Amino acid sequence: MKKFFKIIVGIAAVLIILGVGGCAIMTYIVGSSIDDTVTEMNEETESADEQLQAMLEKATFTDKKDEFSWVVEVLMENNTERDFDYIEIEYAMFDAEGVKIGSSFTNITDIKAGESFRMELDLYEEGVASYEVTKISSSAL
Repeated sequence: MKKFFKIIVGIAAVLIILGVGGCAIMTYIVGSSIDDTVTEMNEETESADEQLQAMLEKATFTDKKDEFSWVVEVLMENNTERDFDYIEIEYAMFDAEGVKIGSSFTNITDIKAGESFRMELDLYEEGVASYEVTKISSSAL
């Protein structure tokens, strides 16, 4: 009976060691795969955002201002081979002394490669004298 008990304990010990080792190996493999995927996604987003920045530099900005409102129309062209499912422009608003008095963002969805599109910056804060686009970002398909 003692011999049988020793064999069972030995088998259990081997299974535990294999189980723990197997879990560690699987954790390493899955963790590496997730890390690689996150790295790839970050690189893709960075590449898309660089392309958007280049598009923004070629954009046409048109002021539509009256006594009650100020909207800036931004006309851009997706001159890349990439489709974007989301594009966002963040901007800051400043008073006549250059003091920041607000910030906002605008976005558009489903922009295909080669497509022209418009976005509007709504300068709604009272006393806005100027604005600055602070960031353009995307989610590429």
